[in-house]
Amino acid sequence: MLNEAVAEIIKQRYKLPESLDNLVRSYIDESGLHIMNYLALDSIEEIPAALKYVWANIAMAAFKADQSHLEELDDLLSGAIDLKIGDTSVKTSTGGSSGGGSVAAGARAYSSDLNRYRKLRW
Repeated sequence: MLNEAVAEIIKQRYKLPESLDNLVRSYIDESGLHIMNYLALDSIEEIPAALKYVWANIAMAAFKADQSHLEELDDLLSGAIDLKIGDTSVKTSTGGSSGGGSVAAGARAYSSDLNRYRKLRW
């Protein structure tokens, strides 16, 4: 199945801990739904295999945007700052939670890649 191939791409590229597998899969499923809606595919049809890398990029962009607060992503985002002066420490992270619209925004961001596969409805 194509979403398994997308999950493998994400595992190879980002080397996330296994504890995040279910969370990442939820982003894969949600981004797949948004891609199918954008392409105007019926529920019976599948996302074209040529879009597996686009699908992985959309899913991970949304994952990183929504889950930037997770410690496991500090190295991945490379924007976390850990400052310690004396016995006081402050930890901040760049990025932030966009509140659920990040998958749809990701699909729109990759519209140039998706438009080739889009079906027109009359």
